[in-house]
Amino acid sequence: MKQIGHGDIPDEEVVFMDGRLYIICRDKNGNYSLGVEIVNPEYEESYISLKDIAERYPDVTVVLHDSWLDGEVFSYGNYNKGEWVQYGSTRGFA
Repeated sequence: MKQIGHGDIPDEEVVFMDGRLYIICRDKNGNYSLGVEIVNPEYEESYISLKDIAERYPDVTVVLHDSWLDGEVFSYGNYNKGEWVQYGSTRGFA
C-alpha cells in the first residue's frame, strides 16, 4: 500500500490527466452514491487531483482510476482520517 497525503506522496501531486474516475461516496446514513469523471487530455483544464476529489466529494470513500492501459484504486479516510491510500491497480479498459 502506498500512503498519499501525509504519507509518501502529497495528494495534490497525484493528478489524473486521462481516463475515467469512479468516485464512490458514502453519506452519514450509510447510503452509497457514484460519481463519474471523464478526464480527457484534449481539453486544457481536464485534469483532477486526489485533493480536488476530496474537496468536490466530501463523502468520498473510494476512487477507481481507469485509463487505457492501467489504473489505480485509492481509499480515503479508511486507515487514517483525511489520508489517501493506494491499495490496488487495474489493467485498464483497452
